[in-house]
Amino acid sequence: MALYVYKGYLIVVANTFKTNRFVIAAFKNGKPIEPMFITPYHEKLQRRKLLSHDQAGNRMNTYLVEKPLQIIVPKSP
Repeated sequence: MALYVYKGYLIVVANTFKTNRFVIAAFKNGKPIEPMFITPYHEKLQRRKLLSHDQAGNRMNTYLVEKPLQIIVPKSP
């Protein structure tokens, strides 16, 4: 599990009970804001899904995340 603070939001990134799935949750003033699950990468389809849920756990949206063509990591000064 990793905890981050960004612009007043607490961001939590963790594995679910299935080790190949991640959950991302944001909290503002102690209240959850649209938690999301990231599904495992599907090699054949070259994508993964980002599933968003409301505070009651009902699925709101499904986003398809395509495989990036290139990843650029900036060098530190």
